[in-house]
Amino acid sequence: RTQYLPAAMYGVPHAPPRKPPSRPTTRSPVQSRAPAPPPPAPSRGGWQKGGGEFACEALVIDYLLAYALNEEKLFMTTMDESARQLLGSLQRNGEKFLGDIRLSRYQPKAVAGAFKKYLDGKDPLLGFQNYMKLQQIHDCGNDPQAYANIIQTLSTNQKGILEYLFHLFTRLVETNNMTASLVAHVFGPILLRPRHPTKDMMAMMIQSKMQKKVIEVLITNSTLIFSQNNSNTDFMHDSKSGPPPALPPRVSPGRSAVSPPPPAPP
Repeated sequence: RTQYLPAAMYGVPHAPPRKPPSRPTTRSPVQSRAPAPPPPAPSRGGWQKGGGEFACEALVIDYLLAYALNEEKLFMTTMDESARQLLGSLQRNGEKFLGDIRLSRYQPKAVAGAFKKYLDGKDPLLGFQNYMKLQQIHDCGNDPQAYANIIQTLSTNQKGILEYLFHLFTRLVETNNMTASLVAHVFGPILLRPRHPTKDMMAMMIQSKMQKKVIEVLITNSTLIFSQNNSNTDFMHDSKSGPPPALPPRVSPGRSAVSPPPPAPP
């Protein structure tokens, strides 16, 4: 190749540096993408529903209430790849994971599918110890007050998260998303199951019908059953509609009903 010596050796001054040609400042308009929906803000008292023990469950319910009620048959879904990824993250990190991400990155049905599997992998919220008691109530006619008495024996955290979960179920029914029977079909074996499952096919069929019916009764009578949880009634009743209805006074044999005392002034 031919090599050229610097111009200064021939007494020629340096040429001024060339400036790159200016480009037009106007750019073609670019369609901006719609901003991602903000993360669902926890509902009033949402962080207290179940306390730290069930903070992960409460946050997922917050999301489903805010964004998923318009999904047809929300919980009638299979696990896809994104749901499996979300499930793994929930199982490893729980609410710490939810604090670092936004559930809106996932499709509502993926969140619903992961939530089902997440609950199914833990102890049933109604408790192993209550399985036989709830079965006896079912066999004796499904008295809602008897179910309410069992709920009151649970821990404060269990009562809180159950009330919030059944509030979600009630909203699904009210919005015609799913029927109470369909919700009970999905969540019966998740919320109510024995510690040692049977392997007898006939017994499994009878058990499945019982689980479904118990959960369906809890959904259709959720206002009565959970109104006794006095510290957490704002999810079951709108504050504008006044206080929740009081339960009828119990009447002992041979005694007349006694009206409860009036509430103390605020």
